[in-house]
Amino acid sequence: MTLEGLIVNCYPTRRITMSVGELKNWVWCEKCLEYKDASEVCFIGIEEDGYGKDVLHFICDKCDLENINNIISSATKPRGG
Repeated sequence: MTLEGLIVNCYPTRRITMSVGELKNWVWCEKCLEYKDASEVCFIGIEEDGYGKDVLHFICDKCDLENINNIISSATKPRGG
């Protein structure tokens, strides 16, 4: 089998680079119903759930509710809930 005359790629190759930014850890407050930056809440402890995900035990600075929720790492604040 020969490949003579076969056009494999007639378009120029483009490389796309994305800059994500610095990742932050976000946690969900059950009373405020919004994500909070994990560095801006009162840290109580960190543990692992049954699936190996990190779970943060914290007190919300805004409403003073004690929460235990999964940590989400993202460069931007996650949407909704």
